Amino acid sequence: MKRGTTITRKDGKEYTVAGHWDRDIVLAPVDEKDDQVLIYGESELAGLVENGHFTLTGQEKNRMTRRFSRKAVNLEELKSVDHREATRGVVIEKVITLTADEFNAFANDLQADQDFIWDNKDLMHMDDDFTCHCILVKTQGANNGVLIECEGYDYPRYSAYWQEEIK
Repeated sequence: MKRGTTITRKDGKEYTVAGHWDRDIVLAPVDEKDDQVLIYGESELAGLVENGHFTLTGQEKNRMTRRFSRKAVNLEELKSVDHREATRGVVIEKVITLTADEFNAFANDLQADQDFIWDNKDLMHMDDDFTCHCILVKTQGANNGVLIECEGYDYPRYSAYWQEEIK
């Protein structure tokens, strides 16, 4: 769980993730009058959320997850991946908009080096909790594209198909 995430206990008391103590997660109360912090192991806290003792609020509750492919060949390969059980969180750091011709050339050869990936390497990384910070590559007005985490390379070392959720 990421620092700053808000979590609410069953009794309505709110906490934020203040950080980590070794491998444990430290929760600090939002109410300034309360100075009692809570410390849980990651799997212990996940179980408490699953059982309803705590609820996630804000972005963390609606966190996008994807299953990334390593060294995918093209967009069709990414579209065939089942994301229903994906657990890797995704943070889109930047959207790269290409022309239709540029996107088609990119999507047909995902193993080719790309200048826009090289230019944005510093935005792509993976957190300790395996949240993937990536760029989204798409065409203007499109509701789909490719998520990329390059791992320092100039091509999409890890990629996933992205489609905007219609609400």
